[in-house]
Amino acid sequence: MLNDFVILTDTRQQRENHITKIFDKQGIIHIRTGLPSADYMALRYEQGKGFYLDYSVLIDTKKDLLELCGNLTKDHDRLVREIDKGHELGCEEFVFIIGDTKIKTIDDIKKWSSPHTKVKGYVLLKIMQTFKEHHNCKFVIVSKKEVGNKVIDLLSKKWYNKFVIGNAVIIPYTYTYYGGVIMKEIWKQMKEHNKYEVSNLGKIRNIKTQRILKTTKNNKGYERFIIYINKKPTCFYVHRVVANNFLDNPNNYKEINHKNENKNDNSVFNLEWCNGIYNLLYGTRIERILSTKRKKGIIKWKLLSFCR
Repeated sequence: MLNDFVILTDTRQQRENHITKIFDKQGIIHIRTGLPSADYMALRYEQGKGFYLDYSVLIDTKKDLLELCGNLTKDHDRLVREIDKGHELGCEEFVFIIGDTKIKTIDDIKKWSSPHTKVKGYVLLKIMQTFKEHHNCKFVIVSKKEVGNKVIDLLSKKWYNKFVIGNAVIIPYTYTYYGGVIMKEIWKQMKEHNKYEVSNLGKIRNIKTQRILKTTKNNKGYERFIIYINKKPTCFYVHRVVANNFLDNPNNYKEINHKNENKNDNSVFNLEWCNGIYNLLYGTRIERILSTKRKKGIIKWKLLSFCR
C-alpha cells in the first residue's frame, strides 16, 4: 500500500520539484533527512512494529549523462565509497539517469557526446558496464517526466518481483527483517578459513552443507565458535570474524566496539574498529565496571557524575 510508506530524500540532494510534485500528486509523504547513501529510500510502517527503515533498496539520481560521467571518472572514488556503503547496509542500489529525446535506453548512450567532456558515449557505456560488474549497481534511463513515478514504483515494491533493464531481468535478493529494518543478508567466504562463510548479520555457516554453526559465550559474554584447522579445534570470536571480513581497518586498530553495547549483536552495522581508550570510555562501560566493583565490595563510593 502506498500509504504504508514514506519516501526519505537525502538533504544533500538538490530540491527536485518535478519529482516532489509527483509525490504530492500521489499523496506520498516525503521527508528530507540525512541518508547513509544515495538520494531516496523508504520508511515503512507495519502494524505492531511501527515505522522502520527499509534498507532493501536505495535510489541515486543523476540529472544527466554528463553528471554520471563526472561521477564515474573524476569522482570515481567517492561514488565507490557511497555504493559500497550501501552494500554494507545490505542495499540494492539503483542509479536513475535522466535521459532526453535522444537518450531513452542504455544502448542509446553509445551515441552520446558532450562539449564539456572528452569522454565519448561508447567509452562511458563501457565504464558503466565495468562499474556495474564490480560494484553491483543498476543503471536505469528514465525521462524527467517519469522519474518521480519510477521512484515511487520501486520503493513501493511494484517492481519487487522483477526489474527489467534493457534485455536483462534482475531478480531481487531475499531480505531479512533484522533489528527493526529490512536487511539483505550478505555472505562472504571467511578469510580465516575457506570452507566457511560469514554473513553481515553475524552468522557463520559451512559452505558445503550450508549448516549454520552454533556458538557459545565466554565468561565476558562474547560469542565464539569452533572450527577444525589441521584436525585441531580452533576458537574464533564472531564479532572479530565479522569485522575482519566486512569492515575496513585503515588505522590497524586492535579492538572492536559494539555500538549498542549488546555483545550478542554481532551484525556489521553494530561493530566498529577502535583503540583501547575509545573502547574503554565508550557508552556506559566505565559506569558498569564501577557498578560491578561496588556490588562486589571492591569499591564503596558512589559513581561520580563524570562517569556518566
